[in-house]
Amino acid sequence: MRVVVHDNPGNNNGDNAHYTTIQMPSWIFFHVTNDQVSVGDGDLWWGDKSVFHWLPLSVAFDVMAHEVAHGVTAHTSNLKYEYESGALNESFSDVMGISADQWLFPGLHTNKEKQLIGERLTIKRDKAMRDMIDPLPFDPRNRSHYSTHHDCKGETPNAGNDLCGVHFDSGIGNRAWSLMTLGGTHQTSGISVTSPIGWEKSRTLWYETFTRLSPQATFREAALKQLTWAWQNDPGSMNAVGCAWFAVGALTIDATISPLAATLVCPLIPPSPAPPAPPTTSSACAGHGNGWTCDPGARSTAYACNGGAVAVTVSCADLEQHCKPRSASDPTANVDASGILERE
Repeated sequence: MRVVVHDNPGNNNGDNAHYTTIQMPSWIFFHVTNDQVSVGDGDLWWGDKSVFHWLPLSVAFDVMAHEVAHGVTAHTSNLKYEYESGALNESFSDVMGISADQWLFPGLHTNKEKQLIGERLTIKRDKAMRDMIDPLPFDPRNRSHYSTHHDCKGETPNAGNDLCGVHFDSGIGNRAWSLMTLGGTHQTSGISVTSPIGWEKSRTLWYETFTRLSPQATFREAALKQLTWAWQNDPGSMNAVGCAWFAVGALTIDATISPLAATLVCPLIPPSPAPPAPPTTSSACAGHGNGWTCDPGARSTAYACNGGAVAVTVSCADLEQHCKPRSASDPTANVDASGILERE
């Protein structure tokens, strides 16, 4: 595999890494096909020094493992890089990247950092490229529930629509992975996985199944493949695997889908009560000028103030997360360089 560094300075500020196959001239044959990973330098040296986000992407072992995993996919299942198969391709690389990182550095990160990809790419460690549990803060377009996957509405896959959702819909597979591996409750469906299978079993399951999918596999095909593999090789993990895919909507507990699916027992935890209705008057923003402010009475809520009045109200989907004020005496919300509200 060829690795090209200092890739495309000035093109997206080089803040990307990608896998591809290239045709190389050969003295014996007309050409030979090589795998290639190209790694950018981030925007530390090319962008505005006051707002840079990314160091050279080779800093992040999980990002490099992610790109190498695309090569594994190309030589095994060869998942087509568009629509659902493309999102599965991305999810497999994310899972292999984060699993490789946890395997190599098992005690290096906090529990939260172990679910982030590319969290070492900024000097302040204040950003990451992916969150396997909650993709939305990192890319508001990302999905983690099957019912909202990108259908492209008849469009031809292209860069403008993310090849019909290959990155945006990768959150569906990533959330299924985090549920079966680490446990938890899906934020939207309320379906829970109470007995997760852990890192080692998950790594094996995803490698053994995703390298054997059909090139145009769907989320449901991947879910059934994993459910069947678990039943054949580790029956004790079958419920966690199936419930994880049920939580994101790729499976239903229905014998017509699979006799195995009908055996699943997936707890449903009702969503937390809705936060108190936000004020509709200017009182929430009185004295705060323009910009975002946290609500001290409903900590999961923030307001965009304009001229002393509430212009926009937002609330965290996870009510255990809170708007992060600048200090105890200053409720002005912290906002990062890309305009995303910080939370704690």
